[in-house]
Amino acid sequence: MGLFLFASLFIGIFSALSSSSFLYALNFITEQRIQNHSLIWGLPFLGLFLTYSQKNLSSDAHLGVSQVLKSYKSHRLLAPVVWLFSLGTHLFGGSAGREGVGVLMGVSSVAWLEKKIVSLKAHHKLLVMGAMAAGFSAIFATPIAAIVFSIELNKVRRKNEIFFIILCSAWAYLSSHILGPKHFSKSFAFVWNKEIFFYVLVAMITSGVGGKFYYIIHCFFKRRFSRIKNKYLLTFFVGAMISMTVYLTKAYPYIGIGGHEIHFMFEDSVYFYDFFMKALLTALTLSIGHKGGEVTPLFFMGASLSNALASKLNLLNYSLSSSLGMMGLFGAASATPFASAIMGAEIFGPWIGLLCLPVCLGARLFMGRRSVYHD
Repeated sequence: MGLFLFASLFIGIFSALSSSSFLYALNFITEQRIQNHSLIWGLPFLGLFLTYSQKNLSSDAHLGVSQVLKSYKSHRLLAPVVWLFSLGTHLFGGSAGREGVGVLMGVSSVAWLEKKIVSLKAHHKLLVMGAMAAGFSAIFATPIAAIVFSIELNKVRRKNEIFFIILCSAWAYLSSHILGPKHFSKSFAFVWNKEIFFYVLVAMITSGVGGKFYYIIHCFFKRRFSRIKNKYLLTFFVGAMISMTVYLTKAYPYIGIGGHEIHFMFEDSVYFYDFFMKALLTALTLSIGHKGGEVTPLFFMGASLSNALASKLNLLNYSLSSSLGMMGLFGAASATPFASAIMGAEIFGPWIGLLCLPVCLGARLFMGRRSVYHD
């Protein structure tokens, strides 16, 4: 028992330290890119370095959350590779998230534990599941959602496994709170009336349709690109295509994590175009191996699509439509509807979380068995 308590403490603190340092660096990197749009032309060259690292420096450089879920691999070199290349993706104009950084850096701490404490190797999968929760908790400051996220993704049933996941998430959250990076949270007012039903229905439909659309184009690009043998040519050409698209269409709001634009969606209406551009740029960025994750882009897609349709229907509480769509599309695309609803409660308040639950469940039914983490 004492050994697992130490393991959970180590994983939690390591996840908080690595995730907090990443968030501080990400804020700085994002401001630099916003002030200097010419940085987007560095994305093709970042792709060359990423390909080189995959082939020569570290066999871990290709790993994403979906690969970790399939193999439960964890290697020490994963943390610095993911940390650096994720920042590079955001600096040079790729469209990506940040949960991949938190989860994968948390998972990389498991390798150190297993090297120092050999007896823990027999519990490798459990350690990885705890690390997933710790990384998610540290990067989003939503400890309860992080616990349910790991349980849903890994289909955990045993009480001792759940207890270990809870410990990892709790230590990561407390440590991250002390370190002090800013996390997204928002409270807003709404009136309980018959209009609420339409907000929920709009968010449910847009989340299901939007999640399936993103999944289809992401898989399409991955399949097409997997047939190209010259990975250097692939990452350079697609990176150049992303940069050129952003430059020609002035799509600067749709690169990076899109945090400024998500905040705007809670204040005013947006267009369907915002969803399609974010989905396209994210699918292209991640399908060629750039790092960062998909959660925040999924937030952007869900909020923009729900906001746009609700606005067309004269449902003008933008905060309500955006928050429900934000959680709904994430829950549908990631196959974690309960974690997403709980996340809604932790970010927006318990009543929003309650409304998020039918949105997430309904959208997930529409998605079927598809999931961005099990592609």
